[in-house]
Amino acid sequence: MKLSVLAWGSELTLISKAVAGLESETEPKPETELKIELSAWSVYELKEDRQKLAECIRSFENADIILIHPSGESYRDEIIEAFPEKTPVVSFGYSDTFLSAGLMQGMKNLMQEKKRNGDLIPMMVLITDGRANSAGKKTKDEIIAIAEEIRLRNIHTVVIDTEAQENSFINMQLGYCRDIAEHSGGRYYSMEELSAEGIGSVAALERDNFLGTVR
Repeated sequence: MKLSVLAWGSELTLISKAVAGLESETEPKPETELKIELSAWSVYELKEDRQKLAECIRSFENADIILIHPSGESYRDEIIEAFPEKTPVVSFGYSDTFLSAGLMQGMKNLMQEKKRNGDLIPMMVLITDGRANSAGKKTKDEIIAIAEEIRLRNIHTVVIDTEAQENSFINMQLGYCRDIAEHSGGRYYSMEELSAEGIGSVAALERDNFLGTVR
């Protein structure tokens, strides 16, 4: 299997170790032996080196799967446009961008994929405390406007709120998770109500329910 990865340097170290561990755990038989050919690229390294960026993009052509850590780097659009149509792309990790910018980028990524594959049914799973880097009516209005655009583009949205709710007579939330879920026409879940397994179950349940409504 050929795996192409674009991630932070610290993540590449862990991924390399995981690949080595998977290969060593398989039985030494031709039918069970797991061989992973890893092409790994650092997010920040590509920003300074156009030649390595070109090599990274070429590695997508033969990849069986692509892992990418989202970032706001200037070359991001080049990366997205270079994804082969039939190759699975898995986005993972944390970005310290503004909440509204993250929503907009997620919507943009899904619409790019929809453009490449007309049969794709877009779904966004947002795991966040919903807190923006700035507060105020302007910030809330911007987030609501993006959420409503997500709804208009028929992107099914699932919001998993990680903001802790203390056992208090004052139930006050500082994030915008409920607003995002409401205005995107999506579903809201509280992390406190879910187990680790429950998060995956929610995503699968929402996917199946959403597919049932569009077919």
